[in-house]
Amino acid sequence: MTKIFNVTIEDQENPEVLEVLIQGVRTYNSPYFGPVRCQNYTMYVRDENQNTVGGIAGFILYDHLRINWAWVSKDYRGQGLGSQLLRALDTYALSKGCTFIQLDTYDFQAKPFYEKNGYVCVGTIEKWLYGRDCHFLRKILQDPSAL
Repeated sequence: MTKIFNVTIEDQENPEVLEVLIQGVRTYNSPYFGPVRCQNYTMYVRDENQNTVGGIAGFILYDHLRINWAWVSKDYRGQGLGSQLLRALDTYALSKGCTFIQLDTYDFQAKPFYEKNGYVCVGTIEKWLYGRDCHFLRKILQDPSAL
């Protein structure tokens, strides 16, 4: 007989429950990946008025750096700021022992920009959100077998 459980759904993040979930996944994964190494990062550029005009944020998990958010203000696009941020991110990732950088981007966003900066599309989910394709890209920083 199947047991019936009381399922709770909240419309916001619950930090206490989130921590239990994170620790549960990390404990489950540790025999496969070793002790967890996870940290968040944020890098950004401000203008002369201290307004943030571009940046990248995400996390490092083991030897992979993940870009969750990347943005450059429309007034600063086409001036090399995005490429400068990605070069700085490469340097940062290597300093942290990362072998890969991974991100996803929609078809109307920046796939050609990332490809111009050394990223390769490793998969696409077609019509993922509102009929838009979602592309998954990766940049290999160093051969993991050489470490």
